[in-house]
Amino acid sequence: MSIIDSLLQTIAPHTCIGCQTEGSLLCADCTTGLPDSPPECYFCHQPRPDCQTCASCFSRAGLHQVVVCTLYAGIAKDLVWRLKFGGAQAAAGALVLAIPALNSPNLLIIPVPTATGRVRRRGYDQAALLAQYLARRERLAYVPCLRRQGQSHQVGANRKARLVQLRDAFSVVRPERVRGNSILIVDDVITTGSTFEAAARALYAAGAAQVSALAFARSE
Repeated sequence: MSIIDSLLQTIAPHTCIGCQTEGSLLCADCTTGLPDSPPECYFCHQPRPDCQTCASCFSRAGLHQVVVCTLYAGIAKDLVWRLKFGGAQAAAGALVLAIPALNSPNLLIIPVPTATGRVRRRGYDQAALLAQYLARRERLAYVPCLRRQGQSHQVGANRKARLVQLRDAFSVVRPERVRGNSILIVDDVITTGSTFEAAARALYAAGAAQVSALAFARSE
């Protein structure tokens, strides 16, 4: 949480988006009430334990696992909008409350970098905030080593168009931090998964041993 956000929270505490209870953007009861995203392969949507990518899809995508916490609708959508467009940096902490424990002590947490134009408009990178909160909670290393090469706008594009736009979209700085490690890349919302795939390609090229991904919500 930023200093400004902390000050505003003290002067005018947040109210829960779901039930209007004062104290936080998402109270414990409304957090547990978020609909679960079904455990499935993110690519073909077949049921899979622990959201693991099935073998045939893994050969195309390279993501070992893609965990999605909830659906991009209702309270979850309102919360993401507060984070991305309402200046509520504290919403990143509220999103993390809905993410289950990772139970993976050796992961590196890496955010999917947001386009620089959007970061300038917002004053912060919402995926980086989410990853920082998650790494702090799990006591894992936060390593913001992905860099976005272009500024393509993916909203509304279908999977084929996204893949074209995202070709060679990311690079890795400090590849020595990545080499031989298991990685969890983090973003707020997943649609087709093509952004995660592009990020994974860059990380594997830098020597990552295994790449998984986590998103707070899935948008259809």
